[in-house]
Amino acid sequence: MEMQSKIRGAKLACAEQVDKTFILKENSPAIRKKIEESGIGVCACASFEDADWLDFSTAVDNGVHGVGYPYEGETKETTLAMYVHELKNPVWCENVDEFINEIKKWYASKESSQAT
Repeated sequence: MEMQSKIRGAKLACAEQVDKTFILKENSPAIRKKIEESGIGVCACASFEDADWLDFSTAVDNGVHGVGYPYEGETKETTLAMYVHELKNPVWCENVDEFINEIKKWYASKESSQAT
């Protein structure tokens, strides 16, 4: 019975670790600085001229990235539309503080599940 309890707990922990993408529909040097000062890494692509949004994917877990710069001849609008269409489990954040807090909550959840 104890083993079944442990297995059930492990399955629940895995279910809570569904890959998510946190999105902030704004980007500026001040926002990127605030994110970096919080201890979260920011990729150089977040500074690209057409990177209007920022995202953090838990599937990749390698920092905040810029979103919106056109891919291979596409317009920025088309690129953003394709990006939104392809998202799985998006978490739309209203402001930079929420964006930072959601990422930090995810890190804390990840660390606690690895400790058990």
